[in-house]
Amino acid sequence: EPWTISTLASAVGLSESKLKLGFREIVGRSVREHLREARVDHASVLIEQGHTVTESALASGFQSLSHFSKAFRQIKGVYPRELSKVASRKGPRRS
Repeated sequence: EPWTISTLASAVGLSESKLKLGFREIVGRSVREHLREARVDHASVLIEQGHTVTESALASGFQSLSHFSKAFRQIKGVYPRELSKVASRKGPRRS
């Protein structure tokens, strides 16, 4: 189940606005930015394990492949297909 600001706020017993404000003060970035980075990190691990870019994006909660590719590039500095090419040269490591 993908995490959203609403589900996180409910899980910790705060309103969405208090969660957003407190999170930014403590972590230094928004909840949305943090969730996006966590999703990209998860997708990166999946790609390195030999999963396709599409499988990795969908399994990490991205609905749009173009949005995923843009977010991945912003966070990782490379496009997901570039990482996929490197991973495929190393051989399949699916677990």
